[in-house]
Amino acid sequence: MHRTLLLALAFCLPSLALADAIGPPPEKCPPGAIGESSHEGEWCQPSTCTIDCPEGRKCRPGVGLCVTSTEVPCGGLYPVEMEPCTTTIIEAHGPCAADSDCAKGTCEVARRCIRTSTLSRVGKGCGCAVEETPSGLGAALLLGLGLLLRSRRR
Repeated sequence: MHRTLLLALAFCLPSLALADAIGPPPEKCPPGAIGESSHEGEWCQPSTCTIDCPEGRKCRPGVGLCVTSTEVPCGGLYPVEMEPCTTTIIEAHGPCAADSDCAKGTCEVARRCIRTSTLSRVGKGCGCAVEETPSGLGAALLLGLGLLLRSRRR
């Protein structure tokens, strides 16, 4: 009985430790942006393209995004003797046609990779693309909790 619980925890704990180090990318990004994550955080990175895009996306001209550029301290663990560093995060906040459409940042229009499932909505005032990012963390936690409760009943 306890072996089953220990086995389940052995599979769950490595994923829990990794999830704490770098979080998952945002699940919802505006059309033309792709979720990114690193030790500096999570953000929607504006995409640009000439012809090719990742599978499930098409390169489309004239896609506007409200974009900011922010310099942030480098995240993660570094040796004590290393000089502190910074990196620049370029983040997309939403769709736009002009700077006046942006509550944050400036409107940058470019050729961008758009999910093929949202192509019919882009340009019709929606800007409501949802990008799903599967996560096994929730399932692992539920499995561990279920096994723990099962072992306590016996």
